[in-house]
Amino acid sequence: MDQTSETNTDELTAAQLAERFDSLSETDANDKIDFIELPAGGVLFKQGDPGEHLYILVSGTLDVILRRPDGSETTIDQLAPGSVVGEMALLSGGKRSATVVAVGDARLARLSRDALDAMPPEEQDALAVAAVPRWQRVQLAKSLSGLFGDLDADSLQTLQSQMTWRRLAAGEVLFRQGEPSDGMYLVVGGRLHVSVSGAAGDAALVGEIGPGESVGEFALLTDEARSATVYAARDTTVAWFRRVVFDRLVREHPDLMRKIAGIIVQRLHRELGHKTAQAPERLILALLPSSPAINTWQFAQELVSALARFGTAAALNAARFDDQLHDPGAANIAPGDPTFPAVVAWMDEFEADRQYVLYAADYSPSLWTRRCIGRADRVLLLTDPRADPGVSPAERLLDEREMPVRTERVFWHQPATEQPAGTGRWLDVRSVDVHYHVRQGSTDHMDRLARRLTGNAVALVFSGGSALGLAYLGIYKALLEVGIPIDYVGGTSMGSLAGASVARELPYQEVADMAEYGGKLGVFDVTLPLAALTASDHLTRICQRACGDVQIEDLWIPYFCVSTSLSRAEPVIHERGSLWRAVRASTSIPGVFLPIVENDNVLVDGALMNNFPVDIMVARCGSKHIIGGLVMPYREMIRQYDYEASLSGWRILLNRINPFSKRLRTPSLMKTLLRSFDINGLRLTKSQQEAVDLLILPDVTKFVSSDFDKWQPLSKAGYAAAIEPLRKWWEERG
Repeated sequence: MDQTSETNTDELTAAQLAERFDSLSETDANDKIDFIELPAGGVLFKQGDPGEHLYILVSGTLDVILRRPDGSETTIDQLAPGSVVGEMALLSGGKRSATVVAVGDARLARLSRDALDAMPPEEQDALAVAAVPRWQRVQLAKSLSGLFGDLDADSLQTLQSQMTWRRLAAGEVLFRQGEPSDGMYLVVGGRLHVSVSGAAGDAALVGEIGPGESVGEFALLTDEARSATVYAARDTTVAWFRRVVFDRLVREHPDLMRKIAGIIVQRLHRELGHKTAQAPERLILALLPSSPAINTWQFAQELVSALARFGTAAALNAARFDDQLHDPGAANIAPGDPTFPAVVAWMDEFEADRQYVLYAADYSPSLWTRRCIGRADRVLLLTDPRADPGVSPAERLLDEREMPVRTERVFWHQPATEQPAGTGRWLDVRSVDVHYHVRQGSTDHMDRLARRLTGNAVALVFSGGSALGLAYLGIYKALLEVGIPIDYVGGTSMGSLAGASVARELPYQEVADMAEYGGKLGVFDVTLPLAALTASDHLTRICQRACGDVQIEDLWIPYFCVSTSLSRAEPVIHERGSLWRAVRASTSIPGVFLPIVENDNVLVDGALMNNFPVDIMVARCGSKHIIGGLVMPYREMIRQYDYEASLSGWRILLNRINPFSKRLRTPSLMKTLLRSFDINGLRLTKSQQEAVDLLILPDVTKFVSSDFDKWQPLSKAGYAAAIEPLRKWWEERG
């Protein structure tokens, strides 16, 4: 129970407090400091409480107790008289990082927030520097709990005194493949990347190490050289355990070997096993404005609101950072400043308490901007698409990094923007890993961005299937009715055409009207079969009407489709350029339709090599929430024909033009080619189905691949197969 004492104390007088803080006169100390009594077992404050006061322990003993994520607790420190308590939360403006309990009766002096603010900056800086070891101890206790379980305060202090803290700048190498082992490292804050060089000298990224994970223990156990190169993916803090310390830990904690072996097995399974998309547990984003007019802080606040659905999120810019540390200019403190370690420790703690952190950088290449980039897992280039493409001063800092950081561009459009345009100009200035289109004021667009950033995007993949793909119209109708937001679309052949309508966010009726147009026009405008069976004009017109004059990179919803390069014998993934030409290439069945020629590349139907591009979608969207639409006729075509091993085309022609002859039963060249595609696609499709979260299989067994005029019953089949599974799937995901 917290109770104010009515009398002064003999152990610590106001005069002694005034001596401790030079800025306090004895009169100020009497006015700004009061004393409290805490009985044995009394709680001074709990972990997670707001920080409102700073305390100095006058008499007695206090235990500092840390609550782990699983709810268990461990004592990480024991404080003696004269210790300062609560300065971490008060200095940072955050919440209490641990619970403090009186072992016996205790007496404390209490200073308010106002009293601390009245102190000169140098005294506040001194408090911050003095708080660094306790910050580190809290971080260390959190990180070590997975390895050692419970460690008492004495063991933790001993361990802390025998380890070395090391700060790595983004891109800095911790150790290299082939070097002798010198110890084990524990990641306290930040992220490490692991790469392995092959015989040819080419390096491949094989894994990453995050907070609370160790690295380097395998070489210690095997007494071999380092098996990989490990470097900082971003500014990172590690704790280094020398070999002698590691050996002692193994002797004192026999269970440690089993836990380390488990860590190694889990890492090997993660790196070498079947890789499925997983949402990042933590994500640090740096927002770099491409022009000074962009309101980066407004964007950050809107994105934080959207990210909050998936976990704790917060944003900081230079001004808010200064406010949090109650120190004007703290955001731009140089690495050589005495208080820099306190700033780093504060930022490590700030990030450790949240899943998603956004640092809004300056337009200028300030120290704060450098810090934002250095601490980021990803950099978002916040872009006004109306401006002339160029490289901002802050963006140039990216080229100074030894190791590149994942860089993505966000085009923040005006509220009245109907269709983005000119995206390619910006992508030509700087190659980025991915780009996004977000309309200002649209919560739907910001929510889509949040889903994509956190690995929770909802992706849609359509397979090939010729006319059977008209069933995708019904799936699209069901998606709209259930209200499932689609964040990424991909497809092959007929699936590329259907997917283009989804990516353009067209109303269902407009898509149905286009299907009616295609059914009446007909796809097969047969011609003299010298280059192809058809003139391909009808297919071209259908693609142009469905896609419009839109570039793929300008679509609100990201999109890709797959064609096959006959020139290079490889699949081609279309993610930029004319949408209608990409779809036209993806639907060009060899022999039936003329191929598309681009950049000396002869492009035909993508189903030749990837009929159901789920693997491409997994690599692109980084999410396991993938809906797949698959239309393939599994029934065999059983026919009786009037020929054996050979048949003259002239005989068929004479039979067709002779009104008195019995009609010969012969296969159709067109249908044979389409069926051949079905069989090849079926073979390639089976291996892709496992990666789909929800697979929709419309019943299209009553139709054939040339039934382009039967879009209505095919659409109904797609809707019937999709509506209930989609409702259930979406309800399960909340």
